[in-house]
Amino acid sequence: HTGHSTDTVHYFVGDYVDHRFVPEHVDVLDYGTLYAPLTFVDGQDRRILFGWLRENRSDRDQSFAGWSGVQSIPRVLTLDDQNRLHMQPVPELASIRGEHFHYTASTINEDQLIAESHNVDIEATYSADASGTFGLTVLGAPDGDECTRVVYDSDRQQLMVYTLTTETNGAISTYTRAAVHPLAADEDLTLRILLDGSVLEVIANERTSLTARVYPHHQSQQQVRLYGPSTGLMSLDIWKMPSIWQ
Repeated sequence: HTGHSTDTVHYFVGDYVDHRFVPEHVDVLDYGTLYAPLTFVDGQDRRILFGWLRENRSDRDQSFAGWSGVQSIPRVLTLDDQNRLHMQPVPELASIRGEHFHYTASTINEDQLIAESHNVDIEATYSADASGTFGLTVLGAPDGDECTRVVYDSDRQQLMVYTLTTETNGAISTYTRAAVHPLAADEDLTLRILLDGSVLEVIANERTSLTARVYPHHQSQQQVRLYGPSTGLMSLDIWKMPSIWQ
């Protein structure tokens, strides 16, 4: 069962007995722009979720563009032994992956250029003893003036999306969204990052979701780079994803 407030969508896990739903676990489905989630059981007996990803743009910009909002990538839902909701993008995405880049801590350096694309599928794993603030920069401009970062702060145990963009009038605009993401003492951090044009979907350890909409002013910004130290990086896999228009 899901419900939503003005900014955040929650989910409830429990039992439905004698026409009453009794919740046993309540948590946040998504800390970002995902809204109005709908689910169904598909032909493979999987519970699939679709969500609506709202805009970060002003009403004026949305009107000027002539469209607003997009569907999220469908996710397969399951429960773990603590009744926490787990989410994975449907595995069918792997069938359309393109050029592949693979790295480990020994084969990549901080701020190293990895790929140039604004359509990527990323899987990253950091060891349980990784410390500091680390992650990836996506949609990075070559001159560094604009960027979007997906990072984990191990001290605060927070997953964050940070965006730096330039407005049409030249003003600098920053946006930060954070999600609490505690890890067990021996638990590695896993990140699944889907970037598709203006849409950024991040899922950490299959249970913490943070979505965002990003509209760089300079269309040339498309670089993907490692952010922070690579010492705790166990594996990093990046695939370029094809456009539906090609």
